[in-house]
Amino acid sequence: MDPHGNFYVSLRRVVSRIHHSTLSGGGPVAAAGELRVREGRLLTLTDHSGHYPPTRFGNEIVMSELQQRGVNTADVLFDFAATE
Repeated sequence: MDPHGNFYVSLRRVVSRIHHSTLSGGGPVAAAGELRVREGRLLTLTDHSGHYPPTRFGNEIVMSELQQRGVNTADVLFDFAATE
C-alpha cells in the first residue's frame, strides 16, 4: 500500500517476473506484504516482504484502510511479524 492508501497487487503466477517493489516503482510505501483473496473475499494478510521491513504502524494503517473501505476482516488469517 502506498502512502496515499492505494493498494497494488500482483498475481502469484506473475511474481517471478515482477517483484512487489516494482509495483510502487521502488518508491515509499506505507506497508508491504502478501494477501490471499478468493472469490472477492480476503482470506489471508501478512506483512512478509523481502524489500520493505514490516512495522506495527504500517500494519495498523493497512487495517484502518481496509476497515474504512468496508472489508470484512472477521475471518481473515493475519500473519504479522512486525515487533516495532
